[in-house]
Amino acid sequence: MYLVFSAVLALGLLVAVHIFGTVGYMVLTDGKYSWFDSFYMTFITVATIGFGEIIDMSSNQPARIFTVVIGILGAGNLSLLFSVVTVILLETALDGTLRRKRMEKTVKKLTGHYILCGFGRVGRNIGRELEATNRHYVAIDEDLERIMEYREKNPGLLYLHGDASDDDILLAADI
Repeated sequence: MYLVFSAVLALGLLVAVHIFGTVGYMVLTDGKYSWFDSFYMTFITVATIGFGEIIDMSSNQPARIFTVVIGILGAGNLSLLFSVVTVILLETALDGTLRRKRMEKTVKKLTGHYILCGFGRVGRNIGRELEATNRHYVAIDEDLERIMEYREKNPGLLYLHGDASDDDILLAADI
């Protein structure tokens, strides 16, 4: 949730920099250039493309200083946005991958455990009974949401997401 808020905030700040830059160029050039030219000048400054100045600033010192400010704000904001998006992508993918690998490693160490094929109402009741009697099991179900709901209350749940009639899934649970 925090990362999504950060991404939205960074995107909002980027839009704010573009609006600030566009209006700023319009004010600093006394409206000699169109809104699009002002926006384009802001965009090429923020994006560090640098095709050349659309707005003539050879004798407009305040506009030059403003361009530096827009460049710093825009580059910093783009860095923030790319960092947040990278963290979201890596954390989401990496967290799931690491959790799955850790669980697979734990399953491989098990011997003499039970395999629950289907984790519906009956499967969950059997799982609770096995837990109460300190017996290990691996739950297999196609409904990942059902498994995750149970896992929230029981973080130690070992599970595989898939079809229990698939030999590969069964072999992975029994290794």
